[in-house]
Amino acid sequence: MGEKNKILARYILPSAGGLCVTYLYNIVDGIFVGRGVRALALAAVNITVPFITTLVAISTLFAMGGSTVIAIRLGRGDKRGANDAFMTALVLTFLLSVLLLIANIFLDWLFIFPMKMGIMGAAVASGLGQLLSFMILISHFIRKRGDLRICRYKCSFTLAKKICNRGVPECFTQLNTPVTAFCYNWVLAGTLGDMGVATFSVLSFIYSLANAILSGVAQGLQPLWGQAFGKNDKGELKSDFLAGMKINLLVSVIIYVILVVFRIPVVRLFNSEAELVEMASGALPVFALSFLFMAVNLIFTAYFYSTKQTWKSNIIAISRGIIVKAAAIFLVPM
Repeated sequence: MGEKNKILARYILPSAGGLCVTYLYNIVDGIFVGRGVRALALAAVNITVPFITTLVAISTLFAMGGSTVIAIRLGRGDKRGANDAFMTALVLTFLLSVLLLIANIFLDWLFIFPMKMGIMGAAVASGLGQLLSFMILISHFIRKRGDLRICRYKCSFTLAKKICNRGVPECFTQLNTPVTAFCYNWVLAGTLGDMGVATFSVLSFIYSLANAILSGVAQGLQPLWGQAFGKNDKGELKSDFLAGMKINLLVSVIIYVILVVFRIPVVRLFNSEAELVEMASGALPVFALSFLFMAVNLIFTAYFYSTKQTWKSNIIAISRGIIVKAAAIFLVPM
């Protein structure tokens, strides 16, 4: 049992940590803006959240799709096929990154020169942070750790299509964040005004961090599920699934308790204006209840796409993240 826990930790901790670092960029921006400017500035920052998190969601299409195919092939002992899947996912991600880099360069030019908005400092800081993360990750392959290598491979449209299909559920799961933010911004701006949007901005930063941790657990277990499925080891699949469910539920409860007990200090971390603190700290205990259900949903979604039950993952991800949530946001205030 001790060895099993070590294996789970070796997969889960890097995954959760990596996602947390990704979302911490936005959270730190929110803290600086909220404390350094004013509460309403948080509303402005929150307007950009759907665009930023959409890019994160699109990137998971290739990353998690490729990871699923790789894990299943490794489970079957097909190291050559696993490496082909790795290289295909890597190239697809690289092409997407180049495309986004060209949009980013254009926007930097637009904001800094014609519009004279002076955001170079933030742009350089974000760029250096991403570069540092990349250098740490690429060192794994430079030192030739593990079975996967960066090498020549034969392009395959069929394999690329398979990777995309496997990645769709996680992409939809991550699209939950921008869709939620967009819908909330729209509704709150019309019902509670700028302060309502600023309040939700604080809640969305908290949500993104909780989502990163809980998604990290689910994504960390994905290679284990994929390898067990490839080996047709049903006992291992069941054991890892139950372990994931227990871990995510426990983590979600811990997050909920921390947020309820320390709700005022947590909100004050972003801004200390009385009206915002009162609104956000009052809504946080109810808002954070969703994390308990999110923990379960994320495990089911990841388990299904890891075991080639992609249509089930798609139903859960689309219903939970887009259809049901959007409908509730628009209908409940009415």
